[in-house]
Amino acid sequence: MLISLKRKIPPVTDKDHITLLLPTRGRPEMLGQVFDSLEHATARKDKVAVWLYIDHDDAPTLEAIQSGRFGKYSFGIHWVVGDRTASLGELHNITWQECTSGSGIFMLHADDTSFVTHGWDDIIRAAFDKYPDRILVAHPHDPALHEPTFQMILSAEWMAATGYFSTAWFPFWFDDVWLDQIGQIIGRRAQLPIQLGLIGGKGKTMRMRNMAFWTSFYNHTLDERVATAAKLREIIHPKPGPERDRNEEEGRAVIERFAGERSSFSDLYALFREERHSSLDADQRGRYDERYFNLEAKAVAKLLAKAQSALKENRFAEALSLLEVITHSDLHASYVNRLKAEALRGLGRVAEAEALQAETARQWPDNSLLRRIFRFMAYVFVEAKRMVYSKW
Repeated sequence: MLISLKRKIPPVTDKDHITLLLPTRGRPEMLGQVFDSLEHATARKDKVAVWLYIDHDDAPTLEAIQSGRFGKYSFGIHWVVGDRTASLGELHNITWQECTSGSGIFMLHADDTSFVTHGWDDIIRAAFDKYPDRILVAHPHDPALHEPTFQMILSAEWMAATGYFSTAWFPFWFDDVWLDQIGQIIGRRAQLPIQLGLIGGKGKTMRMRNMAFWTSFYNHTLDERVATAAKLREIIHPKPGPERDRNEEEGRAVIERFAGERSSFSDLYALFREERHSSLDADQRGRYDERYFNLEAKAVAKLLAKAQSALKENRFAEALSLLEVITHSDLHASYVNRLKAEALRGLGRVAEAEALQAETARQWPDNSLLRRIFRFMAYVFVEAKRMVYSKW
């Protein structure tokens, strides 16, 4: 299951209205340039709004807003002030939930990216108008670039069906390709001819750490994207028939391709990408961060639950693959080794299972007898104390 949302889904009053969900931190000058580009490139400014997410300790941005610096624009600018979150997806979801603009379309945007293509908003509206159900994932695509610009665009109908904009699992990257893969599975993905410009050049990724773990985690959650695609397919094709069957068949081919890409994952390549793209140095990436720790712990718990389910159904190879992902994490638990030994035994690799059990016993000695004695003594102490107090 995805991290659930606590607030109601925002009501829609205008399907043509577009809201940009825009997290920002400490860059009011760049933010001003983004707004300048919107003022010049937006065709229908009365049907566009920007909703910012601002950290409560972001003094430069809060001061810029309170000073009225952004009051000159003819589109709506709103903001949500909150705590710094561990994942970018959580920022997206909170901002979407708090939005009161009644928008029918939502687009992720960044505070270092400007709009170049005039009428970008009409291009987006036309793309969604092609589909009566409005189930579509879109993103800008500049043919001059070597890869798409993944600033994802979703309809209110899509999010009403799924209950979220982003998964909120990942501290960096991945939420965009998560949506893109779902769109490919159901054949509802559009690359739009919208050119964006980078303000100050291409920077490095904030929050990036432990790339090998998060890439492996993403690859081993394909089943969730498949399940979401199936839910959206029922909206597109509510009645069984040839069209739904054809869409399912085409989707299976896409899923097989994604599964093949997962098998070609390289730990070394993930490490290379981390070193190249992370704004954190090696010391910073290795430093304890409570928000990151809690996020990774949730991901590890998810993988453990999936591995346990696989073991119950004797899918030992799948369980072992899931448990191997956890070895990339910064967390180490005796549960992982015990489940791995069970999976190895199920695959007939008895010697490896016994060696792993012996190693686990050395790392986490089983002092169950001592624990029982301790609990009994604690119980006796509490009961004796209660009896003394009762006499008083």
